[in-house]
Amino acid sequence: MNSPLKSLQASLGVYGSLSMGVLLLLGFSSGLPLLLTGGTPLQAWLTEAGLSKTTIGLSALLGIPYSFKFVWSPLLDRFIPPLAARLRGSRRRGWMALTQILLILSIGLLGFQNPAQFQIFFTVAMAVAFFSATQDIAVDAYRTDVLTEPEMGAGAAIFVTGYRIALLVSGGFAVYLADFLPWSQVYALMAALMLVGLIVSYFAPEPEGSSQAPQSLQAAVFEPFRAFWQQHSQAGLILLFIVLYKLADGLAGQMATTFLLETGFSKTDLGLIRSVVGLIATLAGAFIGGALVNRSGILRALWFSGILQGISNLSFTGLALLGQNYPGMVGVITIENFCGGMGTSAFLAFLMSLCDRQFTATQYALLSSLFAVGGTVAGSFSGYLAEQMAWAPFFALTAAGALPGLAILLLIRPTKPPGPNAFENL
Repeated sequence: MNSPLKSLQASLGVYGSLSMGVLLLLGFSSGLPLLLTGGTPLQAWLTEAGLSKTTIGLSALLGIPYSFKFVWSPLLDRFIPPLAARLRGSRRRGWMALTQILLILSIGLLGFQNPAQFQIFFTVAMAVAFFSATQDIAVDAYRTDVLTEPEMGAGAAIFVTGYRIALLVSGGFAVYLADFLPWSQVYALMAALMLVGLIVSYFAPEPEGSSQAPQSLQAAVFEPFRAFWQQHSQAGLILLFIVLYKLADGLAGQMATTFLLETGFSKTDLGLIRSVVGLIATLAGAFIGGALVNRSGILRALWFSGILQGISNLSFTGLALLGQNYPGMVGVITIENFCGGMGTSAFLAFLMSLCDRQFTATQYALLSSLFAVGGTVAGSFSGYLAEQMAWAPFFALTAAGALPGLAILLLIRPTKPPGPNAFENL
């Protein structure tokens, strides 16, 4: 009877390593700048400054660096920054430290800008977004290099935990502070919190068996593509799977807030329940998803999580039939975020398992950008679909969006001898 419990404890034991603590803090460092240029704090600041809705809407362009970070990611594979010498020669940790220093300076500088001088304000904010996206490239590459295959699910989960905590700090907590402090001091405090990442980058362990940088920029640009197609005989299917795996989430997620508001729930309901309940459920799902990857392998975890993500959309169908029902809403938010957390851990582990260590920065940036395309395209069609039918059949239809990704997953086969925890263990 104790066998399943002992097995679960063994699976969760992977969270106790030093690398997990490092990734928790790097997740915090990676998530902290995001909302400062593309979320509630910036929007609240611009609104208080009296800027027009059109101008506030233009601030969405600050998300461009995150969408196109793959363009300059080869530079992080090819070159070793000067700071690396002080970090025992680490290419990955050198780039992390450099971008974190630049973020400390640029976030602090942004706090002293006047939103009324929007062109200057926007330029500084764009610099923050660019350095933040570049930090993401370096951190994603380091995370992929430092983790062994059995640790990838757990590493993804612990990284998501740090990232979500950072979103709470730079989102809700920063806006709360703005009721008592000027925005310049709020942003100065957020800049100071980036020291967490800088300190961790200095003391973080070097990935074992670190690979050499590409010998030329041309190799850094083109070799990642050639290496990927050579190493993965089903490269086309894998890329298609990456686009389709989160299709159900993309379809439903874009319209979830509109659905809840039209059903009669208030913005306060959404803010409190989705923030608190959603965070707890996401973290629980991420940790269990990481343990599942460790115990059963990445592909089995993808299967299980993919099925649950489709089922989570059906829970919205149930709420649409119930109407304004608070226990039902709490249940739906819990199911949605728990399943999403599981899927995120398995999917990030999958992306990491595909990368060649020599080209991790470029390959991971490309794969994650490709993944974003599926959600963006699906989300853009979701409003049209929702207008053509009632909410209950709409969410039932979005649940079917899980099927194409699972169908592709059926065709993906091992490329190496299967191991107990490897991606190839289907």
